[in-house]
Amino acid sequence: MALSTHTGHREEEIITKYFSNPDQVMHLGVGEILFSQGSHNDRLYLVNEGLLAGYFSDEAVSDQEMFRAEKGSFAGLQSFFSGNFTCNVTIRALRESVLHYLTYDQIPKDPEENWQFSAHFLPVVVRELSNRELAAQRLNKENEQNLKQMMLQEKMSTLGQLAKGIAHELNNAVAAMNSKTEWLKEEMQKYLREKDTRGMFRFFVLGLENGQFLSTKEIRQRRKELEKSVDLSERLTKDLAKTGISLDKIKSKSAKADPVAVERAIYYWQLGCTFHDILSTSNHAVDVVQAVRSLGAQGAETRTRLNVLHTIQRALTLLAPMTKKLTVETEFSQNEMLLTANNGELMRVWLNLIKNACEVLLEKKIANPVVMIRARQSPRHIHVHITDNGPGIPKEIEDKLFQPNFTTKKEGHYIGMGLGLTMVQKIVTAYRGRVWAESKPGQTTFKVKIPNN
Repeated sequence: MALSTHTGHREEEIITKYFSNPDQVMHLGVGEILFSQGSHNDRLYLVNEGLLAGYFSDEAVSDQEMFRAEKGSFAGLQSFFSGNFTCNVTIRALRESVLHYLTYDQIPKDPEENWQFSAHFLPVVVRELSNRELAAQRLNKENEQNLKQMMLQEKMSTLGQLAKGIAHELNNAVAAMNSKTEWLKEEMQKYLREKDTRGMFRFFVLGLENGQFLSTKEIRQRRKELEKSVDLSERLTKDLAKTGISLDKIKSKSAKADPVAVERAIYYWQLGCTFHDILSTSNHAVDVVQAVRSLGAQGAETRTRLNVLHTIQRALTLLAPMTKKLTVETEFSQNEMLLTANNGELMRVWLNLIKNACEVLLEKKIANPVVMIRARQSPRHIHVHITDNGPGIPKEIEDKLFQPNFTTKKEGHYIGMGLGLTMVQKIVTAYRGRVWAESKPGQTTFKVKIPNN
């Protein structure tokens, strides 16, 4: 801390007068203790070289750092000037240190000299106490941040354990459902093929392979066309429109649409379509379980060679309920982008960034909301850009985006999974990468750049 000329001269006088005795010097090695909390001390120490730290302990905390004393600072102020000579902290050398000291019995006894002594030391004591208060505030802030980080890490660990547990419980059930559905489909195919005498099996295959592939708009249009061209009941016309089956494939030799044949064709198609939907749903469930299981993977010890694009797709699988409300487009420069990484860590990055973009678009009710995900691989890096067509990031908060616990939402869940951009930045940094945002009205892009190891 800079001193005024007057204060500087006064300290020089103090040092020359009271801390220049060559017989009153102490040397401390790294880790050596000057005095312990609760011990007796009747000396005032001046740090000539090195660095000391004061630590406080009680039932609640152990070795809580309270202050540091560097070259030109004093140690033992409280015990020396309080008159009870009891140390309230333990002082330990952080570096090799050289100390000069003054003993209590060296304080002048003559009232005039004692007054001058006190006048000399009063500014020093005030300065030291002020410095220690500032140091205590700094340490409290650091401890608060460390505590928040520990809580966040504990939260992530708990999330990972829950994800693994849920995935494990669901995996057996989903795998059994998928397996049994496949078996039932094969048996049904055999049965229908053997029993088919009217050429209806092909409609089962059509439903099984394609499902209901027509959009609602296309079904309405087809229904209108059928109502004009065939004489069928309203129910049959409606059901036939959903199938997408050409009427020419059902008509009899008399070129008429036989209601019995039409109903039979619809029935076979519905059977196939039902199996198609069940298998699609069970396969989707398998994907979700695998994505949750990957999300539960923790730490560098589980890093493997993986395709980054698969982690993006799994993140999109978990976000499907949200992404159905808008348009998500992907643009990958190639089909495979390999990286030695942890599945869960990368998924958490994409989950946060994609969910964040989706929430902004939905919250602001953007017309034609679009999230574009681009990924490309250069010789040395993998680049992933996640862009939304939202209102953009206000300039006044751009510098705060990656600060711990920063949010623009009242309920505090602006970023997916309750993690925030701080965790995204931490994960990306652990891979020696970078994450940053570029924003303007109508377009915000979060860019991730990770070395291609």
